[in-house]
Amino acid sequence: MGGLALIAERLPMLYPDVIQQVSAPVVPSATQEKPKDSDQFEWVTIEQSGELVYEAPESIAAEPPPINKQQTQSSSASSSSVQTMSPIPAHSLAAFGLFLRLPGYAEVLLKERKHAQCLLRLVLGVTDDGEGSHILQSPSANVLPTLPFHVLRALFSSTPLTTDDGVLLRRMALEIGAIHLILACLSALSHHAPRNPNASTNVSEPQISSCHGAGTTEEQQLYWAKGTGFGTGSTASGWDVEQALTKQRLEEEHVTCLLQVLASYINPAGSNGSHGVDGSSADSRAHNSSALPAVLQELLCQSCLIPAMSSYLRNDSVLDMARHVPLYRALLELLRAISTSTALVPLLLPLSGNPGQDEDEEDEEHSEGQTSVGMLLAKMKTCVDTYTNRLRSKKDKSKGVVKPDSSDPEPEGLTLLVPDIQRTAEIVYTATTSLRQA
Repeated sequence: MGGLALIAERLPMLYPDVIQQVSAPVVPSATQEKPKDSDQFEWVTIEQSGELVYEAPESIAAEPPPINKQQTQSSSASSSSVQTMSPIPAHSLAAFGLFLRLPGYAEVLLKERKHAQCLLRLVLGVTDDGEGSHILQSPSANVLPTLPFHVLRALFSSTPLTTDDGVLLRRMALEIGAIHLILACLSALSHHAPRNPNASTNVSEPQISSCHGAGTTEEQQLYWAKGTGFGTGSTASGWDVEQALTKQRLEEEHVTCLLQVLASYINPAGSNGSHGVDGSSADSRAHNSSALPAVLQELLCQSCLIPAMSSYLRNDSVLDMARHVPLYRALLELLRAISTSTALVPLLLPLSGNPGQDEDEEDEEHSEGQTSVGMLLAKMKTCVDTYTNRLRSKKDKSKGVVKPDSSDPEPEGLTLLVPDIQRTAEIVYTATTSLRQA
């Protein structure tokens, strides 16, 4: 066991001190008498059943405090200096300490030694890079939030299921809770609750949703006076468009990385995308099923993975998908990975409801379940085929007249995404058809 693995055995899963130093929001000087608010430490609650519930942070784009303590100047100057610093989300630090316990993770991490040093310093509560500058102002700041997950993906991709090390690595990742943490982060960042909230694997999401529900009920009580127009609340808008777009972009980057990690966990051979439609035969699917842990299918079925994938696959706008090419390519990679395992292919079919449901709830669940992941992907392929056929006919009518069409944003992204959708739909159809016929 290496030195980093020994450190990981003693690292906590939550870092209140580090989060206070790295990603605490900037507050005015009048309110700095209480730097450690009690709300920042209400992460662990105890239910009546005695179970510990870990609450994930609501925002991953909290602004870090400025380095200089000369806050007697104008607040605009201090806020502008803060916005140049990249925040490090708390779940990335927790994931880094947890992933270090996996065999081989430290070796892959040290291939990026400078980034590894910065991330390890943040985990240990140090914010300088050892050369006199702040870590969050270094060139590595934009890479650090997703670095733990990229390293884990590289580790899974380099350790195939055909080896004993690959089987042991995936079993340990499930035992130490790495997959549970990834699914919990996916639930919080994609804003999709698990299919089975009562499961012990994902008990943090109901806590988060209940907190949001309480906030919305309080906001709904602020009404305008009768006869003054439509609307609720104050007339002053406190919504920052740039901050909301930045938060959405960061969440999308993290969701993309999480989907790629799950895909490399299930099928490391498919991470390079070199396999064709016939790349996963019945024998290879059976081998992947025997190599993966037996509880993985139930864990993924009860998690937020199916609702999140279904939500992304319901998008019928090709131009909107062109603006989120990395996210959809990661989703398609995960679908191809699921198709390589016989035990996981049922996730692509309509999922049945719980046995304890009422008849009305079961009928509603059954009607929603008919729109399975496989059917949604087939509809997306039909939409993409229609779009490409219309473009082809439009080019044929132009008859060589060269006119760049400015209404099609990011055509280079579509050239990568459209064949990916078509190939993935064929792979999923082949896998689901063979399962039905078995």
